[in-house]
Amino acid sequence: MQGGTDANGTRVEAYVRSLRAGEESPQRRALDRLDALAAAGEIEGHEVVVWGDRAPPSPEAVRTRAGRFVLDRVTVFERWAERNDASIEDAFGVRTVDSSLTGETHAELVLPRLAVAAVRDGRLLAVAPATVDDEHRSVGRFLDGLEDGALPGERSVEIRPLRAARTAGTPTADDRDRPEPPETAGETAPAPVAREEAPTPDAPPAEPMDEEPPERTGGRGGDAGPVEGEEGAGDPARTPYPPY
Repeated sequence: MQGGTDANGTRVEAYVRSLRAGEESPQRRALDRLDALAAAGEIEGHEVVVWGDRAPPSPEAVRTRAGRFVLDRVTVFERWAERNDASIEDAFGVRTVDSSLTGETHAELVLPRLAVAAVRDGRLLAVAPATVDDEHRSVGRFLDGLEDGALPGERSVEIRPLRAARTAGTPTADDRDRPEPPETAGETAPAPVAREEAPTPDAPPAEPMDEEPPERTGGRGGDAGPVEGEEGAGDPARTPYPPY
């Protein structure tokens, strides 16, 4: 990965399925490296978000605030990939699931064990894992660039700060045309896990979106398989219960 953007002042969002990671697991090593980068001042800080292992693949399938948060975030990642002629399909795949309870078939978005995003001033700068210029960018390779003090010089897209993305309120630019899904009282979106890091300034006001978010369909990507041991989906091809 060739550096093109100064990584100083960048925040990193780390998305994980769970916090049940062993001491020698790739996830644990990646989070420890982020801790060290923040302590050294190479990045402004980072947050860890537990978002589970699967989510609804389309706005019409969303039934919870948590599901909507995940889908919105992945949609921004896809927008970044389109702008940079990249792909995240190997890490974020849609698969078909048969429910033994209802006898119905539905699609679900499978999330990787670990994904990271570099964010600065309300802009998404880079994502991993991803395929860029026909080369796989693992989370480890992404962190290598941060340790070298640089990020790849790719085109950024707007992204809402985590606090705004998790807050239920007035729809913002990327969901003004999206129908409001039914919600269950008391549900909340995934919250970041507190980690020791530098204080963050107030988020800048949102700017108009660069483009309309792509519409997700169940036929994209097929069954999700692992990209690498550290960040692949790693789930069986079928599961006996619906996620929502």
